Amino acid sequence: MRLFIGLPVPTNIQCALRQAWRSDTHAHILDKLTESSSWHMTLAFLDNVPENRVARVEACIEISMKHPPAGDFIIDGFKTFPEKYPTCIVAHVIPESLKRWRLFVDTIRDLISVTAPYIDRKLWKPHISIVRRKKDPKLYQWSKKIKPPLLWKPTRIALIQSTLSTDGPTYQNLHVFPLNI
Repeated sequence: MRLFIGLPVPTNIQCALRQAWRSDTHAHILDKLTESSSWHMTLAFLDNVPENRVARVEACIEISMKHPPAGDFIIDGFKTFPEKYPTCIVAHVIPESLKRWRLFVDTIRDLISVTAPYIDRKLWKPHISIVRRKKDPKLYQWSKKIKPPLLWKPTRIALIQSTLSTDGPTYQNLHVFPLNI
């Protein structure tokens, strides 16, 4: 099973992001927004995990939830991502305490690495992918501020299954945990 751990984006933030995107003049050069009900902020990509190990992954997430970082997220705009060869447009997210959130993400990765040895260890860069590039046009670096910025207080963390298809990935929450901050 292709799995990752993420923070589901609440409905009020989904609506605000859709509204901010609609007001953008560049919105028509790309494919439509990805399905907002599947928007999330990935904390850790686990890659393929055998089904018989999912319960262990869930137990590790529960252990890490004992000391989640406090603070809100500020969503201040849209930008192309990643920086060098952009493939999508994301909502740029700034945690109130980036250092504490990165430590939290690293702790989750450490706990799960025995169960999911192919876990992605790249530096965590908080963002919400909202638009994928069309196959043909090149995507150049671009950004737009959201005014006023959006404030998001995370309340849930989820173990999510990603299933790839020709139409793009689909996501299914396997287990959602309350984030008691």
